[in-house]
Amino acid sequence: MRTEIAALLHKRSGSVPRETLIEIGLLHEFAQNHRLDVWTVPLVATVIAVVAASWAGPVPMLVWWLLFSSALILSHRDYSALIATVGRLDDPRPWQRRMLWLRLGTASLWSSLILFAWPGASDPARNVLLLVLSCAMALRTAGSTAFAKALVMQMLPPLLALLALCLSTAEPVYGGMAVVAVVYAAVLGRVGLRTAGRMREMLRLQFDLQDATAAAETANDAKSRFLATLSHEIRTPMTGILGLTRVLLESDLTARQRDYLRTVHDSGEGLLALLNEVLDLSKVEAGRLDLEAAAFDPRSLVEGVVRLMSARAEEKGLYLTADMTGSLPLRLIGDALRLRQVLTNLVANAVKFTETGGVTITLRAEPADGDRTRLGIMVSDTGIGIAKAAQGRLFTAFAQADPGIARRYGGSGLGLTICQRLIQAMGGEMGFHSSPDQGSDFWFTVTLAQAAETDGECLEVLPPLPALSVLVAEDVAANRMVLTALLEGAGHRVTCVSSGPAAVAAVERGDVDLVLMDLHLEGSDGLDAARAIRALPDPARAAVPIIATTAGVMAADVDHCRAAGMDGFVPKPVRPSQLFAEILAVWTRGRAGTDPVQTVLPLPETMEDVLASLHLPPAELAELLDLSGTALRQAGLDLMAAWPARDAAALRRAAHMLTGTAANFGLPQLAEEARCFHAALQQQDWDGAERLYRTLPETLARSLTELERWRPLPAPI
Repeated sequence: MRTEIAALLHKRSGSVPRETLIEIGLLHEFAQNHRLDVWTVPLVATVIAVVAASWAGPVPMLVWWLLFSSALILSHRDYSALIATVGRLDDPRPWQRRMLWLRLGTASLWSSLILFAWPGASDPARNVLLLVLSCAMALRTAGSTAFAKALVMQMLPPLLALLALCLSTAEPVYGGMAVVAVVYAAVLGRVGLRTAGRMREMLRLQFDLQDATAAAETANDAKSRFLATLSHEIRTPMTGILGLTRVLLESDLTARQRDYLRTVHDSGEGLLALLNEVLDLSKVEAGRLDLEAAAFDPRSLVEGVVRLMSARAEEKGLYLTADMTGSLPLRLIGDALRLRQVLTNLVANAVKFTETGGVTITLRAEPADGDRTRLGIMVSDTGIGIAKAAQGRLFTAFAQADPGIARRYGGSGLGLTICQRLIQAMGGEMGFHSSPDQGSDFWFTVTLAQAAETDGECLEVLPPLPALSVLVAEDVAANRMVLTALLEGAGHRVTCVSSGPAAVAAVERGDVDLVLMDLHLEGSDGLDAARAIRALPDPARAAVPIIATTAGVMAADVDHCRAAGMDGFVPKPVRPSQLFAEILAVWTRGRAGTDPVQTVLPLPETMEDVLASLHLPPAELAELLDLSGTALRQAGLDLMAAWPARDAAALRRAAHMLTGTAANFGLPQLAEEARCFHAALQQQDWDGAERLYRTLPETLARSLTELERWRPLPAPI
């Protein structure tokens, strides 16, 4: 029985009795078997008619051939109609009766060959007809095994024809052949009926197998939902426990109390890591894993993981390096968060299972089809390696290469399983090479599209602008200070506001040549403020150029800005050359007769270059760093205060402030985590947001320390 038909019928198990579905399935198989004979049977009939015409004459055989071929054509039409309707058939009995009489009719026409080619006294002709009818009985019976009644009924006409041929002569040999014909028909019938019973049982087993498969899938889905719910419900109080123990660890404690609390905190972190892995696995198995398609820099991704894992490697006295030589694309389109998750897991495993030496991350890229790039990353270590006998189960869930390793190093055995499935979900491959005591190489490859290059070694811009009166609408004081220093350094006059209504009022008062509008402001967001400006009654003031400044870089963010009436878009972190290029483009756009001559300005590569371009004296630079540090700390406090109540609006505001400020001050890891946190909130992905929430405080603390390295040294006394 064809598996696809069994699956189609099985879907109707709830509305049609099982035995009825079995009858329909067998009827379909019967029709399918005979429909396949639509070309071979007429060909055989033609050969027989030509042979028989040598003793019976051409006219009788032509009449027989036409009658039999017409019956075959009508039969083929009915077989096709049955096959087309089998998926909607509720009662097989009308079709069974139709097929029964159809098979009886075609068998009778085939057996009527002896009436058109009666051999008379010719033994060779009689023998030919005996052979033809015997073979036809066997072949046609084999095709009807799926329908037992038709199998029996269609045997009667050829059996009667065989007996007529054998008994129409007094030769003793033909009398014996008559007995053989009866026995032959009985044997064929018995074999056919037993085959029909096996086919019925096979179809019943297929239905049972599909029942078991559906039950297993339902159970697996239920398990995944249970794990997801359980993980979420446990992680919520665990987050509170970890947060409070972290706070207590910073208070005055005795040595024993601190040791107890640190043990509680470490145990909670281990339990939380296990729950996160179970949740990720359940999402992958349930098919609910959503992958993001956004532009990212593969170099920055690897560098971020190196920075993240360096402290852990240094604690064990290991080196952690990255090899990123060769030609690499600046930006690719993919899910940077999931790629970072995979790479972080591989590096963490490498550090955990390495006692001496170190870990190397190798990043390579090569062209693929079209404008796509095949990105390959390998993590090599000098650790304990993996035994050959254990390598086959390395990517199996809840499995460790060696039980002794699990006891010595810990771990759930889920990390590599999740990594492999994440890479497979991206259409990539993952594998490893390892030998005991000689280290391991874990690698993965993904093929990604290249993003449009917005940054490079140089950028074409227009000649310097005249001094403009620029309104900066920005809610973060440190960001206002950066933009003010950049614009005033270029000779422009700057006015700053922190709210949407204040920006609208400033434009309405006049003396504003251009607006730099952050999308997240106090009072109303930048989009609402832009719409309000475009609705001002004074046409000149309503047409003031507006450039959006935001950490959102998705195509939808740009579309929202355009729809609100904005003229330009500058992503954060704001780079001076990008900012001035966009100002020049917006300012000159639409002015008749403008034919600017383009020149080339270098792009700064790092945020140190941005700070250098501000030309701030030490006192003002220290003030800027104080403002930015205060803004980051306040955003972190706001985020932690809003998290227990799941205040989405307050969390998004805090994440926005973290993203923009961190990006402007060269803190890419904090900016990326805050951006992903903000995106998870927008998508109402509380599981993803909670996973990021657990790491944000530590990332924020490291970022604040990193920020301090830019503070100018005190002047000598």
